Amino acid sequence: MLGLQINSEGDYMNASLKYREALSRIDTLLLREKPGDPEWIDLDKQNIPLFLNLSLCYLNWKQYYEAIDAASEVLKRDKVNEKALYRRAKGRIAVWDLEKAEDDLKMLQQEYPGSGNLVKIELERIQLLRKEREESAKNTYKHMFRNVC
Repeated sequence: MLGLQINSEGDYMNASLKYREALSRIDTLLLREKPGDPEWIDLDKQNIPLFLNLSLCYLNWKQYYEAIDAASEVLKRDKVNEKALYRRAKGRIAVWDLEKAEDDLKMLQQEYPGSGNLVKIELERIQLLRKEREESAKNTYKHMFRNVC
């Protein structure tokens, strides 16, 4: 697949264009089918690897909201997709949506017990980021109110 090759070369913008082009072509084909029919379902399932690769591409490109959206598209089709849960969690951590990231990681851990070490590392990272955010807020308030008294 051309998108994978471009993505592995680090050209994330062109890789994302290839994935979006493929998704657009599948959407065009989906319009010709009746939603829910076996042909439509089979076509729609072909979106899953494209959205997964697009999500990875966006993560590597540091386009975190787009990565979250692409992973969410996978999860609409496969509610417990391992890669999608992990990539959406990574994107959510990057944009400081720590509570939702933690929810994704806990679901990942529940559905895929073998991913325990990976989940544990990310959950520990979330705890560190929470502490960092609390310390930053304390310092901000301390400096803000120091001049008031």
